[in-house]
Amino acid sequence: MLFFPKIKSLKTIYELKLQLRNIKNFIKDILHLIINGSGLSIIFMFIKSFFSKKISNFKREEFYSGKNFDHGDWFTHKIPIFIKNFDDQDKKNILEVLEIGSWEGRSSCFFLKYFDKSSLTCVDTWGGSKENFADGDPNLKKVESNFDLNLEEFRGKTNKYKLSSDEFFKKNNKKFDFIYIDGSHYYDDVLNDAVNSFNALKENSYILFDDYNWNFHKFGKNPINAINRFLKLYKKKIKIIYISAQVLIKKVN
Repeated sequence: MLFFPKIKSLKTIYELKLQLRNIKNFIKDILHLIINGSGLSIIFMFIKSFFSKKISNFKREEFYSGKNFDHGDWFTHKIPIFIKNFDDQDKKNILEVLEIGSWEGRSSCFFLKYFDKSSLTCVDTWGGSKENFADGDPNLKKVESNFDLNLEEFRGKTNKYKLSSDEFFKKNNKKFDFIYIDGSHYYDDVLNDAVNSFNALKENSYILFDDYNWNFHKFGKNPINAINRFLKLYKKKIKIIYISAQVLIKKVN
């Protein structure tokens, strides 16, 4: 007679495997930080973020019901730690948001609903980059079409710029309360986006860098290297709020 373990036991085994996988990824990330020259204070903040209690009541359907996405979700698992570290009072002061790299609009939808008084400027070439083609043709026309459909309900609150971030910043004269950087992942582009974003940021406002622990390009040319460089160059002008897969900083006087 076959023996089938109780569902509760299966759930326990699954949760244990998940915890082991998370610990394995954590160790891998720490090594990635060390190899790429992250300072001790940054590594400590990364460890602190990993072990901090996350918001557990995040409801995905509140932000994405009825939306169309054909590609992987690289964003929503990062939302709980963001919500935990972003003060409600600060949230009320976010009126102008800039997003560099919008893709299908997953992060766009979140920011427009989370910062419900804000307007959003979206900058993307919708031309993809090397990593987007690693697993085949991403169908860029469909990617942009999904973005347009997903943001249809926010018409009047969004501005779409189909160009590079460099081209955008050359034309831009607006100041922002919150800037999300998730465009090109090449070192030079990330650093340029960081510096240009800082210059376009209001005092006491925020930049959120994505993919701090992402590793695709050759050594020394990934987002972590550009972000570390920016943090060092602007250390007297910023406050680091938290560091995980993302880095949230605040511009200070």
